[in-house]
Amino acid sequence: MLTITFYNDGTGENGKGNYNYVVYINQKKITEGRLENHYRGDWRRLMIDLGDDLDKELALEDKDYQEQKRPDSIPF
Repeated sequence: MLTITFYNDGTGENGKGNYNYVVYINQKKITEGRLENHYRGDWRRLMIDLGDDLDKELALEDKDYQEQKRPDSIPF
């Protein structure tokens, strides 16, 4: 099972917040990170930002991944 947790640490201003996240597979933590300056109340964008952050992490680790053709945006 994939579990993603987000924690708003209470910091930020002007309607933006900062979030720490942890990603687990079958209760094993596989990664964690931080998303900053995210507009509060937009959970869909938060998920997209998480994907972008993880995409950057993977691209740094895996050269084959860097060479894959991927769409520039998600259509929603």
